[in-house]
Amino acid sequence: MKPQAAAPPRRGILGAAYCIGALVTLMISLNGQLAQQTGQAFSLVVIHLAGLSAVILTFIITRTPLTVPANPLPWYFYSGGVIGVFMVFGSNVSFGAVGASLTLAAGVLGQTAGSLTVDTAGLFGMRRYRFIKEKWSGLAVICLGILVMAETWRLDGMYIILAMMVGTATVFQMILNARLASAIGLFRGVGINYIGGLAASILALLLTGGSIASFSRLGSVPLHLILGGGLLGFIVVTSMNTIVPKIPAFYSALLVFLGQISAGLIIDALLLGIYSPRRTAGAVLIFIGLMLSVHADRRRRQPE
Repeated sequence: MKPQAAAPPRRGILGAAYCIGALVTLMISLNGQLAQQTGQAFSLVVIHLAGLSAVILTFIITRTPLTVPANPLPWYFYSGGVIGVFMVFGSNVSFGAVGASLTLAAGVLGQTAGSLTVDTAGLFGMRRYRFIKEKWSGLAVICLGILVMAETWRLDGMYIILAMMVGTATVFQMILNARLASAIGLFRGVGINYIGGLAASILALLLTGGSIASFSRLGSVPLHLILGGGLLGFIVVTSMNTIVPKIPAFYSALLVFLGQISAGLIIDALLLGIYSPRRTAGAVLIFIGLMLSVHADRRRRQPE
């Protein structure tokens, strides 16, 4: 079967992906505050424990049976949680080396490249979509928006590549989690994601000289910081596992990003009194490029 031209996503799905991105910004904010008070490595353990607790509670409420698939799945289907820990580590390193703006721009470039690769090659068992030439104009505008967002381009190639890898890993994690959930059930898939992430977080904590005894630090940490990031992560992962199979990775990745940057701009302006014209202009250009791509798919849609 030949790859088909991507069908234009329904507005409801587009809006849901955008809202998930806004939740991601709030989640990152809570996780960052928790990390400042407890340390990066230990905060990852707390976040994954909170998320796993939400999964267990959901299992109890919905009475979901703990069954396993009859047919074995590829091993990489279970790697979403581990990839998430790498994403947090890579983002933190890049932020410290080249700043938030350049890390964000390079990350979006990685997301764009990763999502297009998944769509055109049909990676991880996803449906293949033909890249039609009419979408080049939209892709060019998206790349222009990414360039505008970066306030400075420093020649720290290693960290820029790392940020791009984090962006690509974001797309891969999103798809692997969705594929696993499709194969074994929504909440089972989310649970495995958090179990893998918790194991990787504990290993990272021990490798960095931390200790499980660090839980004594939580006595002075507000409850909303202890539970907030993990609970929002549970909502985000569950929602993404529902939406991702319904639209091309290209759309889901960029829409989630637009939700993130929009929420970030609003939070910065209202709470911190900070406004970034370059990020706003870059986000607008990325949105225009995205709409051009949707328009191209609408004009050239072909039957499967």
